[in-house]
Amino acid sequence: MECILQQRTMTSSYVIYESGDSREKLEVKVPLQNLVNIEDIRKELGIPQYVDLANFQMTKIVAALWAFSRPDTITQNAKEVPFKVAVFGGGAFRLYCPSANHGSLSREIGDVDLVTLKEDGKGVVETLCTLGERYGSMFFHGVPEVDKRFNTLRTGMRYRIRTIRDIDENGNPVPGLMDIFCDKLTFCHILDVREDLMEADKHLFTIGLENLIISKAQYVTTVPTSQASNVDSARTMGDYDKKHLLIGMESKDMRDVSAALLDHDLGEGPQKISVDILGQKLRQDWGMWKTVTLNLKNMLQKLDVIFTSFGVSREDQAVVNEKLARIVEQLEGRYAAKKSRFGLNKRWWEDVEDQSQPSAHM
Repeated sequence: MECILQQRTMTSSYVIYESGDSREKLEVKVPLQNLVNIEDIRKELGIPQYVDLANFQMTKIVAALWAFSRPDTITQNAKEVPFKVAVFGGGAFRLYCPSANHGSLSREIGDVDLVTLKEDGKGVVETLCTLGERYGSMFFHGVPEVDKRFNTLRTGMRYRIRTIRDIDENGNPVPGLMDIFCDKLTFCHILDVREDLMEADKHLFTIGLENLIISKAQYVTTVPTSQASNVDSARTMGDYDKKHLLIGMESKDMRDVSAALLDHDLGEGPQKISVDILGQKLRQDWGMWKTVTLNLKNMLQKLDVIFTSFGVSREDQAVVNEKLARIVEQLEGRYAAKKSRFGLNKRWWEDVEDQSQPSAHM
């Protein structure tokens, strides 16, 4: 593959991260360079044509996935080649869903989020940190001391590194973060995806449609009733207690779930959403089942208002409505989880803030 796309020019440095205490800096050379042919990489990996590679984050995702599959880029901490790595969050929906790339259900995505096997975590981080030199400065990744401490405290289950989130109108990098989870996605609930990672390449390098929907609909929190006016009413799922409201997933997450439902039929097999897989995963954990079911039911009840705000056509709304209603019906019926000893008025989830989440940018 011919990788060189442009000649090197006179460069300077741009600070991606600077510590006020230690004066540590992470710098990247500008103007930013891309030394790989991303279209050729797309073809080699089998990434669908509908994926918008004009989007900076998607270009980063495709380049990283290519690196994880190539022995010449794998570092000494590799336990297996290629690495078992999957994308989740907004980038994963763009890989899987045409509607997440173009049209009324598309949206800007934040930083790239990855999940890998625990034994591959260090190798994945080290591989990412070589991309700036191998593939060009636009693919810079680095780990400052503050993130090294963060990573050490997570005992190999999660890593945080610095990268470039976007390129501004002057061609300068916009600093960003990347989260790399290992074996499990730990947010309001714990979603084990270790087994799914083994076949990530069969799911367009993602954790699969069912896990993607769960990962979006697993969010829940409370806010004081006195602050109700500050919350998007589409997210309000009812009273938690006399002083608090129960709040569900954000509108961006509803947008992603809607794109998946619009573009994929319910059923078994490739490119379909299996209600059976979804139900079997959820019924094992009453708390996660409760949260996901509440979120999807709330979304169904407010779909008209939500889709009007997105600018989605009535035809597309009808498609999503029909599939969402079938999923909710089966989750509340055939796949209903055994009720926990905790009632609805007792917190059955972990607050994201309790886990020191740096952002909610999925």
